[in-house]
Amino acid sequence: EAGIVPSNDTLNVFLYVTSTMYATGFFSNSLSRALTRSPAKNSMSAVMSILGSGSGSSRDLDNHEEESEKDVIDFPTELAIFHDMLYTPTEKSVSLRVKRMVSKGDASGAQDLLDSFPSNDVAKLRTYLPILKLYCEQNNVNSALKLFKRMR
Repeated sequence: EAGIVPSNDTLNVFLYVTSTMYATGFFSNSLSRALTRSPAKNSMSAVMSILGSGSGSSRDLDNHEEESEKDVIDFPTELAIFHDMLYTPTEKSVSLRVKRMVSKGDASGAQDLLDSFPSNDVAKLRTYLPILKLYCEQNNVNSALKLFKRMR
């Protein structure tokens, strides 16, 4: 929004750091709670939710937890998409996006994402493996074999 475009090298460093933090579980545990979107009904409700005001009933807490789980910002994937929009996609940015789709159970969507790039440009064996593993877990042998043949 400020009109500042980070350099490709800067974004590559951020991709490396966030992918490392993502792999260790940092984003899924501590930071994801801090990066949840506040309710956007009006500015006062967002402020009040931050301050923790409300009736304090367990029903309100359960509803807030359900909203928070739905609205968690996936920072590594957002950063990878931002990088790919500005610069040529790299193996790291595509791998982050593939891993996120696989974690949501969308193996065919992850494979479609890989298919949208030329095979030698961004895809390495470590990029294909999460998709192959998910296909095997889902007992989708035909898709797993097709992907295995493409990996060659």
